[in-house]
Amino acid sequence: MMDLYVMLAFGLIGYLLHRLAFPLAPVVLGVLLGPMAEQNLRLAMLLSQDDVGSLFTRPISQGIIALLLLVVFSQVWKTLRKGRQR
Repeated sequence: MMDLYVMLAFGLIGYLLHRLAFPLAPVVLGVLLGPMAEQNLRLAMLLSQDDVGSLFTRPISQGIIALLLLVVFSQVWKTLRKGRQR
């Protein structure tokens, strides 16, 4: 019976993603790369003795966070500008 509920849940999620015109490529990348990211996060937390601050204090991680924020805010800015033009 549990298999039926799982199938129903994923069918509903798939329908919603299709209905909202959500692109398939990011979903596939998330499913494939998610476990690897989780494993590496666990390893980093073990090496830093559960200190979350060490994830944000290295220069390379600060650069990646800055790029991530730049991309997110540029998309928000583009959406807001498009909404004002209408």
